[in-house]
Amino acid sequence: VVATAPAPTPGATAPQPAANAAAAVMASPLTTNARNDAAAAAKACEAAMKRVTSATRIEFETGEAVIAAVSGPVLDVLAKEARMCPGVVRIEGHTDTVGGAADNQKLSLARAFAVRDALVKRGLPPAQLLAEGFGEGKPIASNKTPDGRAKNRRIEFRALMPPPDARL
Repeated sequence: VVATAPAPTPGATAPQPAANAAAAVMASPLTTNARNDAAAAAKACEAAMKRVTSATRIEFETGEAVIAAVSGPVLDVLAKEARMCPGVVRIEGHTDTVGGAADNQKLSLARAFAVRDALVKRGLPPAQLLAEGFGEGKPIASNKTPDGRAKNRRIEFRALMPPPDARL
């Protein structure tokens, strides 16, 4: 489920202003080098956000979408990094398998929105940020151990660029 407003709407897509701006950039008569530069900038931005979240996790209250106060500094750094992204940043919420799949889907989306809201409060334009919940569907570790479940409860960031043939 991709959503762009605090009230998740099934099937919602990228915020229209951001999608239009990104499509306009790709539809303009840019050189291949300019497109490559934009793609490289997006990749560098995503890598920077990954470095931040691999060093310090965004913490939530157990079973809730409330960001723990201790995560304020990491959100400050993430906001700074996201400002450097040339396109839209997708905030991806993930959970472990504890609880039901439907509840985990809702929780992952609610947590992604909580991070989105926190970044907007730090000055990022809402149209630059997408929230998406993956629930328990994309584990990075085994859910059979406490350590594996902890790794699966995460927020990830993706810097998105429109396809080269995108048009308004």
